[in-house]
Amino acid sequence: MGTVSFLMLVFIFLTLGYPPSCQALQHYGLNIHTHNRFWDADWPAVLNKELDTVAASGATMVRVVLEWRWIEHDRKGVSGESAQWMLTRYDELFAAVQARRLSALLVVWSTPCWATTSSCASNPNDANKYPPHNGADFGDFLAFCYHRWASVLSGIEMWNEPNLHPFWLSSATSFAKMIRSTYTQAKKQGVRVPLILGGLADPDVPFLKKLYAAGIQGHYNALAVHPYGRGRNPHFRYSASALHAHPSDIYHTFLQGLTAIRSAQKLHHDSTPLWLTELGWSTGKGREDVSETTQGAYYKAAMSILSTAPFRTYVQVALFYMLADDSANAADHLDNYGIVHFKSYAPKKSWPAIVSAFHAHNGGLARAEITNSTASSSSSSSTFVHIVVAVVVVVAVVAAALLVAVLVVIYRRQQLHQPNPPAYQVMHQ
Repeated sequence: MGTVSFLMLVFIFLTLGYPPSCQALQHYGLNIHTHNRFWDADWPAVLNKELDTVAASGATMVRVVLEWRWIEHDRKGVSGESAQWMLTRYDELFAAVQARRLSALLVVWSTPCWATTSSCASNPNDANKYPPHNGADFGDFLAFCYHRWASVLSGIEMWNEPNLHPFWLSSATSFAKMIRSTYTQAKKQGVRVPLILGGLADPDVPFLKKLYAAGIQGHYNALAVHPYGRGRNPHFRYSASALHAHPSDIYHTFLQGLTAIRSAQKLHHDSTPLWLTELGWSTGKGREDVSETTQGAYYKAAMSILSTAPFRTYVQVALFYMLADDSANAADHLDNYGIVHFKSYAPKKSWPAIVSAFHAHNGGLARAEITNSTASSSSSSSTFVHIVVAVVVVVAVVAAALLVAVLVVIYRRQQLHQPNPPAYQVMHQ
């Protein structure tokens, strides 16, 4: 029986290779800030240049930012000519993404004045960083986005970095409350792509635990994290003694930070995958910045780490921040995360390493699978793939069992038809 089992396992391995749970990244790509160029006089040329550069990198996905208040700023529903103009620009952007057989992750945040629990009159600069009175309104807007751009979207990220004040000024409890209503309403309105829990700035385990305590679990299809590592090599590890002295330092690392996040998930029986919707290294002149050559080496190292166990079993998406620098100020930390230069799109010295890492990666979805002409969701595609793999496994097992059975029958028949040895041979044995 041991021999039969061994032959079956060998047959399955040779037929199927690694099981789906061991496959590497489904999507990998870049953040883009194309929305900052909507007003450029040469907009069509800018759009084409930006997306051509993304395609040339070997990326399979882009992450696109949209603020809710831009479209529904006066009332619920598309409001005014400016909103219509903005939607037209996004239509052009997503059409360009799809034309290059790329996929898109849309990250939506920023509460409009009519919906916020704050006040735009008394708090005009920060009212958008508070939750809406009714989280279902946010869910309705996500559904609007999905139905408008379903053919190119592989996911929608619900908010951005809620653990940082530039994006969220309320509590973790109120964020969890909003997400519960948002997720439920969006799914009710027919959103079929994964809804991603807004990316945590750094692997912030304490904030995640607060979200769990507030009942957020079950109201997202993946958890987004931004494991920047503050300029360190992605392989960097703190010693046990260093972490004993400063436990929170682990949240500012790439490898150890991801491990800490996954451990927190397991502790709360949360098996949802991780989407790394931002990660990267700036080439500015600050203390946490790196050279262009080092930037490329770190990108390549990060891709390598994510392609190995255990990360390959639960990290589905890695989107580097970002494609192009946000300004010509070469010293600024935040503006120099790009792998190409501002406006010129001239590649940095990191470009060859990043392109090599993307093109060499063999775990992503084929381009034809990423871009769908219909409104099918990535989650339904994934389900279909799992069904097909399951069928193949069953067929392989049955075939292997039949093959072994046939060989056993043949062997036994040969034994039965062998002539008995002469009597004198038996006596003298």
